[in-house]
Amino acid sequence: MSDHGFLEVASAEEPDSRQRMFMRYFTAILIDLVVINLYAEYWQMVELSSFTVSLAVALLLQVLLTITLKIEHRVAAFFNA
Repeated sequence: MSDHGFLEVASAEEPDSRQRMFMRYFTAILIDLVVINLYAEYWQMVELSSFTVSLAVALLLQVLLTITLKIEHRVAAFFNA
């Protein structure tokens, strides 16, 4: 049956660092997206005009978190030196 390509054996190779980073950010953005939309649904102080806006907010949160963590590590390295 492998002639048709339907029943191929899954690769047991470890994902490389780029694949792991993609999955980490992909998962984090999806979690942020769910939380943001739950806040918009059940809390009157959060108002979103569209799903696209909530997706942009989730992306922005991950970018800001990444920048904050990089700054934190640099400051910690400075004080440890």
